[in-house]
Amino acid sequence: MGQLTGRLALGAVSAAAEDYMARVDPSIHTWTRTVRVAEETFLLLEMHQGHLRAFWNGDAEVDLPEEQQEELLNVFPADALTVEARVPQIHGENWAAKLRRHAVGHRVDPNCAVNSENHLEKEILVVFRQLRSRPLGSVLTFGGLYGGVHGRGADVPDDPAVELMLELQRLGTSQVQGLCVFCDGDQVTSLTRASQLQSAMRILNPAEELRSASPELTLPPEFAGQVDLLRLDALQHAVSCQLLRNLLRAGVRPRLVALLVLSQVPPPFKYFPLSVPGHDAPPALMTCSLSGAIEVLLKYDLFLIRLTGPYALFVQRSEWPEELPINEFDCYRKASVWGLEDIPLPFVREWLREDVDEVLPRLWRNLSQLHFDGGPFTLAV
Repeated sequence: MGQLTGRLALGAVSAAAEDYMARVDPSIHTWTRTVRVAEETFLLLEMHQGHLRAFWNGDAEVDLPEEQQEELLNVFPADALTVEARVPQIHGENWAAKLRRHAVGHRVDPNCAVNSENHLEKEILVVFRQLRSRPLGSVLTFGGLYGGVHGRGADVPDDPAVELMLELQRLGTSQVQGLCVFCDGDQVTSLTRASQLQSAMRILNPAEELRSASPELTLPPEFAGQVDLLRLDALQHAVSCQLLRNLLRAGVRPRLVALLVLSQVPPPFKYFPLSVPGHDAPPALMTCSLSGAIEVLLKYDLFLIRLTGPYALFVQRSEWPEELPINEFDCYRKASVWGLEDIPLPFVREWLREDVDEVLPRLWRNLSQLHFDGGPFTLAV
């Protein structure tokens, strides 16, 4: 092992997207950073459980003096230096007992947690290309589209429905069609990099009110049965999961489901906000929890396959080449939590690692406080 002496002249630091969100369990994550120290020389840095390692040009490990180690800590996000990152908070037998009692599946899928994107806009194609049956050519999406900029700025992949429809066109699928429900027409016309989708994407903005505990919609026949993707983003009055349940009951049969979930409520807690006239769910609690979504979808043989934190992707069991269901606890533990103002991250980690029976009443009180205006919800295990 070589040794580096002298003070570092730090150049540009390449920060990964992980600075934008916080890992649920940082103790199982290794942060990497690249620091340029000369024109053709860089250090690859790795931080895991408080231990810093450095490699010349990503190859030979170098022994850093203590003062240089202290200096290089500044290139890592604060989350990498916390007690939770340095000392594992989840311990063997208690965790194993929780999994035996509550996990839907036991197979660990190393690809489930996706920490490099938010909306599953890239990973959905990785999953879609592994499905067994031929594409249908239909995409049903609720709650608007991301990624349109009217030709200004960086128009990059940002929406799973848009990216999947582009993929269907690239595959030569006949009659590619999309239906965007509760979608602004400008969102479709602004899809500059996907302008060829504008004629294939229809808009439906039904007049009926969704403020009920059982919102229902009448869909065009071509979207009321089998579809390649059913995607539900944030909807008014937090009805995404209730609407999902009703769409499935009405006969919609997706190969994939992309759904916004409340990542601040960990498994196995099944949280559902209920929309009733006169009350609304608070903004921080805009959809159901991951375990709530799992409960709704497993009845239709749809199982978790990817999780960014706020967005979960489910696949029809008959379409997937590997064993399902997978271990949702392991996936959640390796994923990220986005947006922590109303539900602090220490609470989330505590709810995940501690005994379920002890956490349940505390979680109920915490959620009740956020629902202070009287908006109803359900919470179960």
